Amino acid sequence: IGLGLAQPANAADVQALQALYRDAGVGAWWLHWSPVATPADFVASLQAEGFVAPARRSWAKVLRGNEPVPQVATDLEIAPVQDRCLMQTTACIAEAFGMPPFIADWLAALHRRPRWRIYAASDGNRVVGGACLYFDADTAWLGMGSIAESHRRRGGQRALMTLRIRDA
Repeated sequence: IGLGLAQPANAADVQALQALYRDAGVGAWWLHWSPVATPADFVASLQAEGFVAPARRSWAKVLRGNEPVPQVATDLEIAPVQDRCLMQTTACIAEAFGMPPFIADWLAALHRRPRWRIYAASDGNRVVGGACLYFDADTAWLGMGSIAESHRRRGGQRALMTLRIRDA
């Protein structure tokens, strides 16, 4: 994540990453390439090295300052996760990202850890999404935000983002 953002990427960078993962015994891994990374034509170099675009759509990566966030309208309930719906929430997150079910257990293990928060998005009694927040000093990571496909376009993702920014 971040290759080509701070300085132009080059073949040596990719070869170093490949060696790192090969030496660690990792056969498959992701290289997140941003459309604003440089050089712009580096995607062709990646393809020449055997990299292929994933079957799923891209994951959004954003940066922002600490300016106030706007109010967001949604008919979903967005709140810090309650113990009673923790596993439903983390399972919903894993499923929305196309991840294996055991990822729900990993995410659930973050609940109540220092500096970590998990949020649920619900439609009545049904959990339809969720998200994670990690914060430390003046920096926060807002990750794994997702809404079930059946409940998208109702402001849930924006509301998850807004609440996490406010809490951070």
